[in-house]
Amino acid sequence: MKSKFTSILLTLLLFSLWGQSQQLRALVKLDKKWGVINQYGDNIIPFEYHGVYNPNLEMLRGNNAKSMICKARNQFYRFRKGQRWGFMDIDGQIIIPAAYKMVWDFHDGLALYREWEKYGYLNTEGKVAIKAFADDASYFSEGWALVSSRGKWRFMNPAGEYINNKSYKAAKPFQHGLAPVKVKSKWGTINQWGSLVHNTMFYEIKDFREGMAAVYKDGKWGFISVDGKYNILPSYDEVHDFHEGLAAVLVDNHWAYIDTTGKIIIKPLYDAAHDFNDGIAIVKQKRKWGAIDRSGSKILDVEFEKLSHCKDGFIRVRQSGYWGYYRKDGSQFLKPIFENAEDFHEGLARVRIDGLWGFIKEDGTWLVEPIYDHAKNFKNGFARVKKDGGWGFIDLNGALVIETIYHNAEDFVLFK
Repeated sequence: MKSKFTSILLTLLLFSLWGQSQQLRALVKLDKKWGVINQYGDNIIPFEYHGVYNPNLEMLRGNNAKSMICKARNQFYRFRKGQRWGFMDIDGQIIIPAAYKMVWDFHDGLALYREWEKYGYLNTEGKVAIKAFADDASYFSEGWALVSSRGKWRFMNPAGEYINNKSYKAAKPFQHGLAPVKVKSKWGTINQWGSLVHNTMFYEIKDFREGMAAVYKDGKWGFISVDGKYNILPSYDEVHDFHEGLAAVLVDNHWAYIDTTGKIIIKPLYDAAHDFNDGIAIVKQKRKWGAIDRSGSKILDVEFEKLSHCKDGFIRVRQSGYWGYYRKDGSQFLKPIFENAEDFHEGLARVRIDGLWGFIKEDGTWLVEPIYDHAKNFKNGFARVKKDGGWGFIDLNGALVIETIYHNAEDFVLFK
C-alpha cells in the first residue's frame, strides 16, 4: 500500500511542477452506468448516468519536453439521463438539468442545444442565452457562430447580433480572423467585420493551417494566406496542408514539397508523401516507405512496409509484419519484434507481444512487461490498462494504482 501511494505522489509531481492544481478526473463505467473518479480512485460522481462526456480538451506541453498535459477547456461535463441531456461540474453538481434533447460542449461561454428540431444556446448559469430558432448551427469560434435558417447561413455573436446583413449558401467557422463563405458556387473569405478579404472565386477552400489555406480553382490547387494575399497560384493536382513550413504537392504524378512562397524545396520524386513532423517526413517509392529530412536527404532508406510519423525523436517501422523503432537520426533503436507498437507518450510506448500489451522506456527496457489484454497511451501521468475484462490505470512507474474493475474508462483529464 505504501509503494502504491508513493507511485501516485510521484506521478502528481508532474503537475505540481507545472503549476496546476491537481484536479484530475476520469470517466469510468460500472454496471452500464457512468461516473467519475479522481487520481486516487475515489468515486467523485456516482454511477447513475447513461452517458457522461468530457469537455473540449487541449494538449499543452508540460514541464519537460516529453510531457504533454491533457487539459479541459472548461469545467463542465455533459451528461445524459434517459433520453435527456444536461450539464454538471467536475464534482457532480448539476448546473443545467437534463431537460434538453441534445447539448454540445461549451465554446466561448455558450453551449449549443437542440429542442423541437431547432438550435439555440445556453450560458454557464443554465439560462437560455439565445432561444432555439435555427435549423442548424455551430459552436462559437473566435466570437462568432454559424446559424442557418431556410438554407441560408449567417454569422452571429453571443448577443444574437449578425456580422452583416448578408447570408451565405455555405460557410465555415472563423480561424485566424477569417471565415470561408460561399456565394452561389464560389468560395471566398470574410473578416470579423463582415468585409470580403479574398474574393469569391474558388470552388473550394480548406482550413487554414500555419497561416495558409489550400484553394481550388480551374481544376488546380494553390494557397492563400490569412493576410489576404494570393500566395501560390493554383498549379497542382493535389496538395496537403502546410506543416513545419512545408507542404506536399503533386507534380506530374509525383509528390514534392514547397515552402510558403511556392518554391520547390524537395523535388517531385515520390509516389506518396506525408506531412513533416518533428523535422521528418515519411515518403513512398515503389510500394516501400522511407523517411527524409527538410533538405530531402534520406534518414531511412525506402525499404520498409510501413512507417509512422516521427514523434519525440522516434520513428516506428514495420518489416516482415513486425514493428520496431528507429531514432530520428536514422539509427536503429529496437529491432522489429513487436506485433504492434505505438508512439512514445510521456517517455513510454505501448507494445504488443503474443497478444498481450506492455510498456517500454526510451532506453529500450521494460517498464511493464506484456501482461495486459489491452492498453492505451499515457496521458497526464496515467495509462488505461485492461485485464480479465476490466479496465484500470497504471502510473509512470508501472504500478497498478487503480484496479481493473471498470467496464469502460476514459483518460484522466486535468481541470483547474
